[in-house]
Order: sequence, then C-alpha cells, then structure tokens
Amino acid sequence: MRTVAACCALREARCRGGDCEPASRARCDRAKVAKFSIPYFQSNQGILVNAGTKIATLDDVKKAQWGVQSGTTASDLLAKIKPSKDPKIFQSLSDAYAALQAKQVDAVLIDTAINLGEAADSGGKFVVSAQFNQTGGPDQYGAMLPKNSANAPAVNAVLKNMADTGQLGALAKKDLTADPGSLPVIEIP
Repeated sequence: MRTVAACCALREARCRGGDCEPASRARCDRAKVAKFSIPYFQSNQGILVNAGTKIATLDDVKKAQWGVQSGTTASDLLAKIKPSKDPKIFQSLSDAYAALQAKQVDAVLIDTAINLGEAADSGGKFVVSAQFNQTGGPDQYGAMLPKNSANAPAVNAVLKNMADTGQLGALAKKDLTADPGSLPVIEIP
C-alpha cells in the first residue's frame, strides 16, 4: 500500500482549526467529526499524462482537456486557472485514469504523490509531466482519528519522530519511486 494511502488525506490542515477557505469547505466538514494528526506528508497537484504527452506551461494547461475526481481540490485549482474546456469530472480516480488511457482526456489532476504512484504502476503508460505550485501551499496529509481520541498526542509523537529521523522521507521516496521535488513546477498567477 502506498504511503499516502495508509491514512485518510487531510487536504487542508487549516481545517483542524476551522480556518477554511471557501474552496476547502467540503474537506473541512471532516474536521467537524474527526480529529487529525499533525501533517506527515505534503503534496502539490500533479499532472498525469500519457507517455509522450507534454503539459509543461500554463498555456498547455489552459488548452488541455482535464479529468478530475469529484470532491477534490483539483477542481478548485482548475477553477482558478480557467482552462478553455470544462474539466470532465469522474466519481473515481480509476475512471479518470481509464479516460486518460482511452485519450478521452489529456491529463488527470490530483495530488502529485497519488499521480506518481499511478505512473509507477502503469508500466510506462503514464508519466507525471509537472506539478502546480499552489497558493496557500501544498495539500497536507494526516492520520484521521475518532473525534475524541486520546491517542492523538501519541500518534503525533510517533509521526514527529519519523519525520525527525528521516523515516517519512525514506518511505515516500521508496513508495513513490520519484522525488516530487524533482518535477517541473508550473506557477499559478
């Protein structure tokens, strides 16, 4: 199982304190019924394309037919960019990836880490061509715990230790097969 899938994703760490931007309200609803650990991983939004396809500039981004999973921050990001075509919205990522393989969309947008995992598992069919430098910083992942969990301090201590000793970074590198920091970055105006 990929590191990023081991725990539920906390798309906006700001939600823990209730300080939510309008675009992240759906994710913030989770914080009302659950407690989240400190973030253990960060990921920008990554562009997954068929091998041989290049989306590397903002102009490329605006011309592309996008596929996104419903209820994710990818839709929010594309709304800021305003591509010339409305994105195709899929109920599951597997449907979006199937549409990419069938060339019904030019690219799938989701967390870089998730798309790197899909590229690694695709047998060379898909690549992550670039990622976006997001306003407000990258999406942050945390462990989701029951709302009144007494275990949060212990979970946070373990995650902090793993970060401090380099274990989290080593797991990410091993499971993602590529360093997200080595990917080209497209700035959002």
